[in-house]
Amino acid sequence: MDSENGGAAPGKLLGIVDEGKLFRHLFETSPNAIVLFDEKGIVRACNVWTEYMTGYPRAEIIGKVFLNLPFFTKEVMAQLALKYQELLSSRSGQLDRPVDVQVMRKNGSPRWVSLLGTTIQIDGRSMMQVIGVDIEARKRLELVLEEENRALKALDELRMQFVTDATHELKTPLTSVDGAIQLLDDNFSALDRDTINSLLKLVRRGSFRLKELIELLLDFSRIEAGHFSLKVAREDLSSVIKNAVRSVSFLAYQRRLRVTVGELPALQVDIDRTRIEQVVANLLTNAFKNTPPGGAIEVTMSFDRDVATVSVKDDGVGLTSNEISKLFTKFGKIDRTDVNAEINVTGSGLGLFISKEVIGKHGGRIWAESGGRMKGSTFSFTLPLGRGDEHALPI
Repeated sequence: MDSENGGAAPGKLLGIVDEGKLFRHLFETSPNAIVLFDEKGIVRACNVWTEYMTGYPRAEIIGKVFLNLPFFTKEVMAQLALKYQELLSSRSGQLDRPVDVQVMRKNGSPRWVSLLGTTIQIDGRSMMQVIGVDIEARKRLELVLEEENRALKALDELRMQFVTDATHELKTPLTSVDGAIQLLDDNFSALDRDTINSLLKLVRRGSFRLKELIELLLDFSRIEAGHFSLKVAREDLSSVIKNAVRSVSFLAYQRRLRVTVGELPALQVDIDRTRIEQVVANLLTNAFKNTPPGGAIEVTMSFDRDVATVSVKDDGVGLTSNEISKLFTKFGKIDRTDVNAEINVTGSGLGLFISKEVIGKHGGRIWAESGGRMKGSTFSFTLPLGRGDEHALPI
């Protein structure tokens, strides 16, 4: 550098030769980007880390106006201009706190940098020193934490909604049962046989719903605690399916739905009989709720050498792609209050989640398909068969 005319050659530190060797060493070996510019805003020096961080060579940085450097966006330039004025008016000669900005590297990729400006004296001249610390990793972590916090907040909201829904779900059948029993207790001798039978059916429906809800809540609690297990034995899958259909047949009758069961060959599989019956019953009650009166539900089973596939198909209100994405998830209840059809929109939202856990523990998978709104839906699950196991084939 020519110290008399104030000129600066790229890569040289303002005429610092002997007494500035230590400064130069620290300047060049610093793990942070350092840029020096004069009172006119002209960059007079930068270190190698600045090149690395921005992707721009020194020749494209030194001699340029700092606020107009190519790696600053217009938004960042405006932000730094305010900070520059703040630095000029600062009594301490430095900013109170660093400013985090995103620079655009020469290859077009963004990078987060924390900038801190200070005023220093070199050869009797007042210079601005800007130190840039690479905080890309920190920002990525912050973004991950923000996403996690949003997810946790959403989950907490779902939990609260679930508690509200579950309380309502328990209260509704309990109110019906309590009311029917009280009416029978107070007026039994005055009631005719048809009224008594109607009240007893109401009690039965309510008690069934209460039992179902309590079992779902208990299963959910076991899954959350990691205590959900299977009792596996060799069973005839066709018998399991038939029992499940029989267990919920009165619900289909109440809603005037037609349930048909396809050919079910006797097929021996290693399963937890109670849990698979529960899954089939869950899929059936789900179909009943989402199929208007007069609709049809079909239960089928197929198999090959590897898996058995059980399907429950309905001609009800169907599913949108967004609704399908919410199925089988924790608290994944679908809001269908806007569907213009005579369907049952109540439910805890736990049945399909628990069904997925049951099928997953059996080594199978469960999924749903639909052509869209009012085009029906099909829920299916698979169960693995022992490859080469002759006992797993139809009897």
